[in-house]
Amino acid sequence: MHTERSVVETEQGIQAITALNLDPIKIKLLCSDDGPGWDRAKIECVEKRYRQFLVLNLKHRDHPIVPTKEIDTFWHTHILDTMKYAEDCQKIFGRFLHHFPYFGMRGKEDARQLQEAFAETKDLFVREFGERLTEKCGDCQVSDCDAPQCSPNRGIDRTRPTFKDLAVA
Repeated sequence: MHTERSVVETEQGIQAITALNLDPIKIKLLCSDDGPGWDRAKIECVEKRYRQFLVLNLKHRDHPIVPTKEIDTFWHTHILDTMKYAEDCQKIFGRFLHHFPYFGMRGKEDARQLQEAFAETKDLFVREFGERLTEKCGDCQVSDCDAPQCSPNRGIDRTRPTFKDLAVA
């Protein structure tokens, strides 16, 4: 249940997401020397999805929001500009939005929970934006994509795997 204050804070966060200057991140994504070398059309498409991903994280703090592979790449690139990312998170969320890259890697139950969280994220995209995540814009199948192993959020066990855990999985 939203309080009046949380509605105002959510609207301010959405305004901050809309106002984000993501040009430095987009330039890095365009570069093929130390970035993925995406073309401008792909960058624009994934940027839109990344902003939507941020909105979902803002509005659904109690749900793990799992990015597609391409949204995750955009997010990683944003995170690498640590000062900008920290400032942007503060403006949007009033806190740092952490990245937890181990979700789905810690055994079969964890992988199942990742698939459920990713399905819920896809449902939220439809409910919030009236759009489906599509192949053209970076949808992936959890079973063959290692990127949505990222969930910055709530409700997940944050135990980091150890190297010996690899034999278990």
